[in-house]
Amino acid sequence: MAHPVHVRSDEKWEEIWQHVISRSTELDLEMPQLPRVRRLPKKLEQSTTATASHQFQNIESKCKVSYFELVDLLVAELDRCFNQPGMNKLLVIERVLTGTVQPDDIDVIMNSYSVFITSRSSLIRQLESLSDLFDGDRPRPQKHI
Repeated sequence: MAHPVHVRSDEKWEEIWQHVISRSTELDLEMPQLPRVRRLPKKLEQSTTATASHQFQNIESKCKVSYFELVDLLVAELDRCFNQPGMNKLLVIERVLTGTVQPDDIDVIMNSYSVFITSRSSLIRQLESLSDLFDGDRPRPQKHI
């Protein structure tokens, strides 16, 4: 599946909608329809706080709004789960262990583990020496220091 932000586009929506229509036809299903419009009870119609809900003109526009709301919710939940303060440090540790350290990682390591690291140059030497731990048979990852 594509990244959730990339599926939030009119082009992707059109692709999904066309798939729904074609599969409905193939499977001999009823085409999607708008739900029946329901009126508010009279006592609520006279209230000043009651507002009429939006009435969609066609089912495609109603489904499109629901689709975009769902994608927005998905992106927000993924951000909440995976963009936590400690996650960046874990990603840096992963890159150190896999030998794919990036230049920005040096600053994160220096700030996070300053008690154990005396200087930037010693940290770079230590990271370079980690490559000696890899097996000789396995290709070594490229360093981005």
